[in-house]
Amino acid sequence: MGSAWAADFPALKAHGRGSYLDSAATALKPTVVTDAVVRFYREETAPVHRGSYRAAERVTETFEAARQTIAAFIGASTHEVAFFSSCTDAINQVAAGLELGKDDEVVLSVLEHNSNLAPWLERVRVRCVGVGADGRIDPAQLDAAIGPRTKLVTCTAVSNVTGNVQPIAEICAVARRRGVPTLIDAAQAVGHTVVDVRAIGCDFLAFSGHKVFGPSGVGVLYGREESFERLRPLRVGGGAITRIDGERIFYRAGHQRLESGTPNIEGVIGLSAAIEYLVNNDFPAMVRHQRELEAYAWQRLSSIDALHWPFPRAQERIPIFSFSSKRSNVDLSMIAALLADNYGIAVRIGQHCCHPLFAASDTYGAIRASFHIYNSAVDVDRLADALSELAMLF
Repeated sequence: MGSAWAADFPALKAHGRGSYLDSAATALKPTVVTDAVVRFYREETAPVHRGSYRAAERVTETFEAARQTIAAFIGASTHEVAFFSSCTDAINQVAAGLELGKDDEVVLSVLEHNSNLAPWLERVRVRCVGVGADGRIDPAQLDAAIGPRTKLVTCTAVSNVTGNVQPIAEICAVARRRGVPTLIDAAQAVGHTVVDVRAIGCDFLAFSGHKVFGPSGVGVLYGREESFERLRPLRVGGGAITRIDGERIFYRAGHQRLESGTPNIEGVIGLSAAIEYLVNNDFPAMVRHQRELEAYAWQRLSSIDALHWPFPRAQERIPIFSFSSKRSNVDLSMIAALLADNYGIAVRIGQHCCHPLFAASDTYGAIRASFHIYNSAVDVDRLADALSELAMLF
Protein backbone atom coordinates (compact mmCIF):
# COMPACT_ATOMS: atom_id res chain seq x y z
CA MET A 1 0.00 0.00 0.00
CA GLY A 2 2.51 2.54 -1.21
CA SER A 3 1.72 6.13 -2.10
CA ALA A 4 1.71 7.08 -5.78
CA TRP A 5 1.98 10.75 -4.80
CA ALA A 6 4.67 10.91 -2.10
CA ALA A 7 7.39 12.02 -4.53
CA ASP A 8 5.39 15.19 -5.28
CA PHE A 9 5.80 16.44 -1.67
CA PRO A 10 9.39 17.57 -1.09
CA ALA A 11 8.74 18.45 2.58
CA LEU A 12 8.63 14.72 3.30
CA LYS A 13 12.41 14.77 2.97
CA ALA A 14 12.58 16.93 6.08
CA HIS A 15 11.14 14.01 8.02
CA GLY A 16 13.81 11.66 6.69
CA ARG A 17 13.07 8.12 7.78
CA GLY A 18 10.25 9.39 9.98
CA SER A 19 6.56 9.93 9.28
CA TYR A 20 4.47 13.09 9.09
CA LEU A 21 1.14 12.17 10.73
CA ASP A 22 -0.26 15.62 11.49
CA SER A 23 -2.13 16.37 8.28
CA ALA A 24 -5.35 17.14 10.14
CA ALA A 25 -3.52 20.19 11.45
CA THR A 26 -1.95 21.17 8.12
CA ALA A 27 -1.17 19.26 4.95
CA LEU A 28 2.16 19.23 3.17
CA LYS A 29 2.41 21.00 -0.18
CA PRO A 30 3.12 19.45 -3.59
CA THR A 31 5.78 21.09 -5.73
CA VAL A 32 3.20 22.51 -8.14
CA VAL A 33 1.77 24.64 -5.33
CA THR A 34 5.04 26.13 -4.18
CA ASP A 35 6.00 26.69 -7.82
CA ALA A 36 2.77 28.61 -8.45
CA VAL A 37 3.32 30.85 -5.42
CA VAL A 38 6.97 31.53 -6.28
CA ARG A 39 6.08 32.24 -9.91
CA PHE A 40 3.61 34.89 -8.78
CA TYR A 41 6.25 36.59 -6.66
CA ARG A 42 8.99 36.36 -9.26
CA GLU A 43 7.14 37.00 -12.48
CA GLU A 44 3.51 38.02 -12.01
CA THR A 45 3.21 40.36 -9.00
CA ALA A 46 0.50 42.95 -9.61
CA PRO A 47 -2.82 43.93 -8.01
CA VAL A 48 -6.10 42.39 -9.06
CA HIS A 49 -9.35 43.92 -10.34
CA ARG A 50 -8.43 47.58 -10.60
CA GLY A 51 -5.28 47.87 -12.67
CA SER A 52 -5.65 49.14 -16.22
CA TYR A 53 -2.29 47.78 -17.43
CA ARG A 54 -1.60 44.35 -18.89
CA ALA A 55 0.25 42.83 -15.89
CA ALA A 56 -2.67 43.63 -13.58
CA GLU A 57 -5.15 42.33 -16.13
CA ARG A 58 -3.25 39.03 -16.45
CA VAL A 59 -3.16 38.55 -12.69
CA THR A 60 -6.87 39.34 -12.46
CA GLU A 61 -7.57 36.73 -15.13
CA THR A 62 -5.46 34.18 -13.24
CA PHE A 63 -7.12 35.05 -9.92
CA GLU A 64 -10.64 34.72 -11.29
CA ALA A 65 -9.74 31.52 -13.14
CA ALA A 66 -8.55 30.20 -9.77
CA ARG A 67 -11.93 31.07 -8.27
CA GLN A 68 -13.59 29.10 -11.07
CA THR A 69 -11.32 26.08 -10.49
CA ILE A 70 -11.96 26.06 -6.75
CA ALA A 71 -15.71 26.54 -7.18
CA ALA A 72 -15.99 23.74 -9.73
CA PHE A 73 -14.20 21.31 -7.41
CA ILE A 74 -16.98 21.63 -4.82
CA GLY A 75 -19.79 21.79 -7.40
CA ALA A 76 -20.40 25.52 -7.02
CA SER A 77 -20.71 28.39 -9.47
CA THR A 78 -17.93 30.97 -9.61
CA HIS A 79 -20.04 33.76 -8.12
CA GLU A 80 -20.86 31.53 -5.11
CA VAL A 81 -17.29 31.46 -3.77
CA ALA A 82 -15.68 34.16 -1.60
CA PHE A 83 -12.14 34.17 -0.23
CA PHE A 84 -11.09 34.78 3.38
CA SER A 85 -7.95 34.35 5.44
CA SER A 86 -8.96 30.93 6.80
CA CYS A 87 -11.88 28.60 7.39
CA THR A 88 -12.21 30.23 10.82
CA ASP A 89 -12.44 33.65 9.19
CA ALA A 90 -15.09 32.41 6.76
CA ILE A 91 -17.22 30.99 9.60
CA ASN A 92 -16.87 34.25 11.50
CA GLN A 93 -18.15 36.10 8.45
CA VAL A 94 -21.35 34.06 8.55
CA ALA A 95 -21.68 34.51 12.31
CA ALA A 96 -21.15 38.27 12.12
CA GLY A 97 -23.09 38.70 8.90
CA LEU A 98 -26.40 37.14 9.87
CA GLU A 99 -28.95 39.23 11.75
CA LEU A 100 -28.84 37.51 15.14
CA GLY A 101 -30.16 38.55 18.52
CA LYS A 102 -28.88 37.36 21.88
CA ASP A 103 -32.00 35.23 22.37
CA ASP A 104 -31.75 33.57 18.97
CA GLU A 105 -30.45 30.01 18.76
CA VAL A 106 -27.96 28.09 16.65
CA VAL A 107 -28.07 24.29 16.63
CA LEU A 108 -24.74 22.50 16.31
CA SER A 109 -23.04 19.30 17.44
CA VAL A 110 -20.64 18.23 20.17
CA LEU A 111 -18.13 17.47 17.41
CA GLU A 112 -17.55 21.09 16.47
CA HIS A 113 -14.10 22.60 16.37
CA ASN A 114 -13.82 25.74 18.49
CA SER A 115 -13.80 27.74 15.25
CA ASN A 116 -17.39 26.63 14.67
CA LEU A 117 -18.41 27.00 18.30
CA ALA A 118 -16.88 30.16 19.74
CA PRO A 119 -18.30 32.53 17.07
CA TRP A 120 -21.81 31.39 18.04
CA LEU A 121 -21.25 31.40 21.80
CA GLU A 122 -20.23 35.05 21.47
CA ARG A 123 -23.55 35.98 19.85
CA VAL A 124 -26.48 33.62 20.52
CA ARG A 125 -27.79 30.73 22.56
CA VAL A 126 -26.27 27.44 21.42
CA ARG A 127 -28.15 24.14 21.39
CA CYS A 128 -25.69 21.27 21.17
CA VAL A 129 -26.63 17.76 20.05
CA GLY A 130 -24.54 14.69 20.77
CA VAL A 131 -23.49 11.77 18.63
CA GLY A 132 -24.80 8.23 18.62
CA ALA A 133 -23.04 4.95 19.24
CA ASP A 134 -22.02 5.01 15.58
CA GLY A 135 -20.06 8.24 16.07
CA ARG A 136 -22.42 10.28 13.92
CA ILE A 137 -24.88 13.09 14.47
CA ASP A 138 -28.43 11.79 14.49
CA PRO A 139 -30.52 13.94 12.10
CA ALA A 140 -33.65 13.11 14.11
CA GLN A 141 -32.06 14.39 17.32
CA LEU A 142 -30.97 17.52 15.50
CA ASP A 143 -34.50 17.96 14.16
CA ALA A 144 -35.84 17.81 17.72
CA ALA A 145 -33.37 20.51 18.79
CA ILE A 146 -34.65 23.02 16.22
CA GLY A 147 -37.00 25.51 17.81
CA PRO A 148 -38.89 28.68 16.86
CA ARG A 149 -35.81 30.83 17.52
CA THR A 150 -33.34 28.66 15.60
CA LYS A 151 -31.60 30.84 13.01
CA LEU A 152 -28.98 28.38 11.77
CA VAL A 153 -27.96 24.74 11.85
CA THR A 154 -24.22 24.18 11.56
CA CYS A 155 -22.01 21.11 11.82
CA THR A 156 -18.74 19.63 10.72
CA ALA A 157 -18.64 17.39 7.66
CA VAL A 158 -15.83 15.29 9.15
CA SER A 159 -14.64 15.35 12.76
CA ASN A 160 -11.05 16.50 13.17
CA VAL A 161 -10.81 14.25 16.26
CA THR A 162 -12.50 11.02 15.20
CA GLY A 163 -12.31 11.15 11.40
CA ASN A 164 -15.98 10.13 11.28
CA VAL A 165 -17.86 11.37 8.21
CA GLN A 166 -21.15 12.99 9.18
CA PRO A 167 -24.53 12.69 7.38
CA ILE A 168 -24.48 16.32 6.27
CA ALA A 169 -26.88 15.90 3.33
CA GLU A 170 -29.49 14.42 5.67
CA ILE A 171 -28.86 17.16 8.23
CA CYS A 172 -29.28 19.87 5.59
CA ALA A 173 -32.48 18.23 4.36
CA VAL A 174 -33.88 18.32 7.90
CA ALA A 175 -32.97 21.98 8.34
CA ARG A 176 -34.33 22.91 4.93
CA ARG A 177 -37.63 21.22 5.73
CA ARG A 178 -37.80 23.33 8.89
CA GLY A 179 -36.92 26.51 6.98
CA VAL A 180 -33.54 26.98 8.71
CA PRO A 181 -30.33 27.82 6.79
CA THR A 182 -27.23 25.65 7.15
CA LEU A 183 -23.47 26.09 7.40
CA ILE A 184 -21.09 23.16 6.92
CA ASP A 185 -17.52 23.19 8.23
CA ALA A 186 -15.73 21.16 5.56
CA ALA A 187 -12.16 21.82 6.71
CA GLN A 188 -11.46 18.09 7.15
CA ALA A 189 -13.56 16.95 4.21
CA VAL A 190 -12.17 18.72 1.15
CA GLY A 191 -9.26 16.69 -0.21
CA HIS A 192 -10.31 13.56 1.69
CA THR A 193 -13.82 12.99 0.34
CA VAL A 194 -15.95 14.18 -2.57
CA VAL A 195 -17.63 17.46 -1.60
CA ASP A 196 -20.52 18.63 -3.78
CA VAL A 197 -22.50 21.55 -2.40
CA ARG A 198 -25.46 20.78 -4.65
CA ALA A 199 -25.72 17.21 -3.38
CA ILE A 200 -25.23 18.37 0.20
CA GLY A 201 -27.90 21.06 -0.14
CA CYS A 202 -26.26 23.53 2.27
CA ASP A 203 -26.61 27.30 2.29
CA PHE A 204 -23.00 27.92 3.33
CA LEU A 205 -19.87 25.76 3.38
CA ALA A 206 -16.39 26.75 4.55
CA PHE A 207 -12.97 25.16 4.22
CA SER A 208 -9.32 26.10 4.55
CA GLY A 209 -6.61 26.11 1.90
CA HIS A 210 -3.73 24.77 3.98
CA LYS A 211 -5.50 21.50 4.79
CA VAL A 212 -6.01 20.72 1.10
CA PHE A 213 -2.34 21.21 0.06
CA GLY A 214 -2.72 24.95 -0.52
CA PRO A 215 -0.91 27.83 1.19
CA SER A 216 -1.77 29.11 4.65
CA GLY A 217 -3.74 32.33 4.90
CA VAL A 218 -6.57 31.50 2.52
CA GLY A 219 -10.02 30.15 3.28
CA VAL A 220 -13.09 29.60 1.14
CA LEU A 221 -16.73 30.33 1.82
CA TYR A 222 -19.37 28.92 -0.46
CA GLY A 223 -22.75 30.56 -0.29
CA ARG A 224 -25.86 30.39 -2.39
CA GLU A 225 -26.18 33.68 -4.24
CA GLU A 226 -29.20 34.68 -2.17
CA SER A 227 -27.39 33.61 1.00
CA PHE A 228 -24.47 35.93 0.33
CA GLU A 229 -26.88 38.82 -0.13
CA ARG A 230 -28.21 38.20 3.41
CA LEU A 231 -24.78 38.68 4.99
CA ARG A 232 -23.60 41.98 6.40
CA PRO A 233 -19.88 42.25 5.51
CA LEU A 234 -17.58 41.47 8.44
CA ARG A 235 -14.87 43.76 7.05
CA VAL A 236 -15.54 46.84 4.97
CA GLY A 237 -13.30 48.83 2.70
CA GLY A 238 -11.94 49.06 -0.81
CA GLY A 239 -12.95 46.55 -3.42
CA ALA A 240 -16.33 45.70 -1.89
CA ILE A 241 -17.92 49.11 -2.40
CA THR A 242 -19.32 50.69 -5.55
CA ARG A 243 -19.56 54.15 -4.03
CA ILE A 244 -20.12 56.12 -0.84
CA ASP A 245 -22.77 58.80 -1.02
CA GLY A 246 -22.57 61.01 2.05
CA GLU A 247 -22.96 58.60 4.96
CA ARG A 248 -24.45 55.80 2.90
CA ILE A 249 -22.32 52.88 1.65
CA PHE A 250 -23.31 51.02 -1.52
CA TYR A 251 -21.86 47.49 -1.61
CA ARG A 252 -21.12 45.35 -4.62
CA ALA A 253 -23.27 42.27 -5.25
CA GLY A 254 -22.69 38.67 -4.21
CA HIS A 255 -19.25 37.49 -3.13
CA GLN A 256 -17.66 40.82 -4.07
CA ARG A 257 -19.32 42.60 -1.14
CA LEU A 258 -17.49 40.27 1.27
CA GLU A 259 -13.98 40.70 -0.14
CA SER A 260 -12.73 44.07 1.11
CA GLY A 261 -9.08 44.99 0.75
CA THR A 262 -6.32 43.42 -1.31
CA PRO A 263 -6.88 39.65 -1.28
CA ASN A 264 -4.28 36.97 -0.66
CA ILE A 265 -3.60 36.71 -4.39
CA GLU A 266 -0.73 34.24 -4.14
CA GLY A 267 -2.68 32.14 -1.63
CA VAL A 268 -5.67 31.83 -3.96
CA ILE A 269 -3.42 31.02 -6.93
CA GLY A 270 -1.62 28.41 -4.81
CA LEU A 271 -4.90 26.87 -3.67
CA SER A 272 -6.04 26.66 -7.27
CA ALA A 273 -2.81 24.82 -8.10
CA ALA A 274 -3.54 22.42 -5.24
CA ILE A 275 -7.05 21.73 -6.54
CA GLU A 276 -5.70 21.23 -10.06
CA TYR A 277 -3.20 18.78 -8.60
CA LEU A 278 -6.04 16.74 -7.10
CA VAL A 279 -8.05 16.78 -10.33
CA ASN A 280 -5.10 15.98 -12.59
CA ASN A 281 -3.73 13.15 -10.46
CA ASP A 282 -6.79 10.91 -10.14
CA PHE A 283 -8.64 12.25 -7.12
CA PRO A 284 -10.94 9.18 -6.95
CA ALA A 285 -7.81 7.04 -6.57
CA MET A 286 -6.63 9.36 -3.79
CA VAL A 287 -9.92 8.85 -1.94
CA ARG A 288 -9.60 5.07 -2.33
CA HIS A 289 -6.02 5.15 -1.09
CA GLN A 290 -7.07 6.99 2.06
CA ARG A 291 -9.88 4.50 2.72
CA GLU A 292 -7.46 1.59 2.36
CA LEU A 293 -4.94 3.34 4.57
CA GLU A 294 -7.60 3.96 7.22
CA ALA A 295 -8.66 0.31 7.23
CA TYR A 296 -5.09 -0.96 7.50
CA ALA A 297 -4.20 1.55 10.20
CA TRP A 298 -7.20 0.52 12.28
CA GLN A 299 -6.27 -3.15 11.86
CA ARG A 300 -2.77 -2.46 13.19
CA LEU A 301 -3.54 0.12 15.87
CA SER A 302 -6.64 -1.54 17.34
CA SER A 303 -4.61 -4.68 18.03
CA ILE A 304 -2.39 -2.79 20.52
CA ASP A 305 -4.01 -3.66 23.83
CA ALA A 306 -2.49 -0.72 25.75
CA LEU A 307 -4.33 1.88 23.69
CA HIS A 308 -7.69 3.30 24.71
CA TRP A 309 -10.15 4.43 22.04
CA PRO A 310 -12.48 6.96 23.70
CA PHE A 311 -14.62 7.76 20.67
CA PRO A 312 -16.95 5.53 18.64
CA ARG A 313 -16.09 4.73 15.03
CA ALA A 314 -18.42 5.43 12.13
CA GLN A 315 -18.65 3.17 9.13
CA GLU A 316 -17.37 5.92 6.84
CA ARG A 317 -14.19 7.61 8.00
CA ILE A 318 -11.04 9.38 6.89
CA PRO A 319 -7.67 8.30 8.34
CA ILE A 320 -7.66 10.24 11.61
CA PHE A 321 -7.04 8.29 14.82
CA SER A 322 -7.28 9.71 18.35
CA PHE A 323 -6.29 7.46 21.21
CA SER A 324 -5.19 7.65 24.82
CA SER A 325 -4.12 5.29 27.57
CA LYS A 326 -6.22 2.87 29.56
CA ARG A 327 -4.50 4.30 32.64
CA SER A 328 -5.44 7.81 33.75
CA ASN A 329 -2.00 8.82 35.00
CA VAL A 330 -0.10 8.50 31.72
CA ASP A 331 1.59 11.63 30.38
CA LEU A 332 0.50 11.59 26.74
CA SER A 333 2.76 14.53 25.92
CA MET A 334 5.72 12.36 26.93
CA ILE A 335 4.52 9.61 24.59
CA ALA A 336 4.17 12.10 21.73
CA ALA A 337 7.66 13.46 22.45
CA LEU A 338 9.12 9.96 22.40
CA LEU A 339 7.40 9.24 19.08
CA ALA A 340 8.96 12.40 17.67
CA ASP A 341 12.44 12.15 19.19
CA ASN A 342 13.05 8.40 19.08
CA TYR A 343 11.06 7.37 16.02
CA GLY A 344 10.71 10.52 13.91
CA ILE A 345 6.91 10.34 14.01
CA ALA A 346 5.02 13.64 14.05
CA VAL A 347 1.66 13.44 15.85
CA ARG A 348 -0.47 15.90 17.81
CA ILE A 349 -1.48 15.86 21.47
CA GLY A 350 -4.33 17.56 23.34
CA GLN A 351 -8.05 18.14 22.92
CA HIS A 352 -7.64 19.34 19.33
CA CYS A 353 -9.85 22.42 19.78
CA CYS A 354 -12.86 20.20 20.54
CA HIS A 355 -13.36 20.70 24.27
CA PRO A 356 -17.09 19.76 24.42
CA LEU A 357 -16.42 16.42 22.73
CA PHE A 358 -13.69 15.54 25.22
CA ALA A 359 -15.85 16.67 28.13
CA ALA A 360 -18.77 14.56 26.90
CA SER A 361 -16.43 11.56 26.57
CA ASP A 362 -14.83 12.15 29.98
CA THR A 363 -11.44 12.19 28.28
CA TYR A 364 -8.68 14.62 29.27
CA GLY A 365 -6.76 14.43 26.01
CA ALA A 366 -5.64 12.20 23.16
CA ILE A 367 -2.79 11.58 20.77
CA ARG A 368 -3.95 12.15 17.21
CA ALA A 369 -2.33 10.56 14.18
CA SER A 370 -3.69 11.77 10.85
CA PHE A 371 -2.72 10.48 7.41
CA HIS A 372 -3.01 11.81 3.87
CA ILE A 373 -2.31 10.73 0.32
CA TYR A 374 1.48 10.95 0.73
CA ASN A 375 1.41 8.42 3.56
CA SER A 376 1.63 4.68 3.05
CA ALA A 377 1.53 1.37 4.90
CA VAL A 378 5.14 2.03 5.87
CA ASP A 379 3.97 4.99 7.99
CA VAL A 380 1.24 2.89 9.57
CA ASP A 381 3.70 0.13 10.44
CA ARG A 382 6.22 2.64 11.82
CA LEU A 383 3.58 4.11 14.15
CA ALA A 384 2.13 0.75 15.21
CA ASP A 385 5.57 -0.75 15.87
CA ALA A 386 6.65 2.30 17.87
CA LEU A 387 3.50 2.25 19.99
CA SER A 388 3.96 -1.45 20.61
CA GLU A 389 7.49 -0.80 21.85
CA LEU A 390 6.19 1.99 24.09
CA ALA A 391 3.24 -0.07 25.38
CA MET A 392 4.81 -0.51 28.82
CA LEU A 393 4.50 3.27 29.29
CA PHE A 394 0.77 3.21 28.64
